[in-house]
Amino acid sequence: MSASQVIRIRARNGQSERLGLRLQQLVEPGLEAPGCLEYQVRRDALEPDLWLVCSQWREAQQMFDYLAGGIQQVFAEVLWRSLAASLEVQDDAG
Repeated sequence: MSASQVIRIRARNGQSERLGLRLQQLVEPGLEAPGCLEYQVRRDALEPDLWLVCSQWREAQQMFDYLAGGIQQVFAEVLWRSLAASLEVQDDAG
């Protein structure tokens, strides 16, 4: 069964551009991950400090496998380097 996920990341004051650049680096590896049907990073139209990482997966297990990999390091990095003020994950695993 297919799965989707939206990760909402709010940038710290003055860090939105840097955060966006770092998140954009996730797109190509995400699209190359097994089972990935769609992967995009975009800035919220109404809140310029809010970034959305949206993905669609053929199967929930493929999404979970991807999340268990190197992407965790990226999110830890954006929090550790104080680029992000908050991070919220919403998934629909079928």
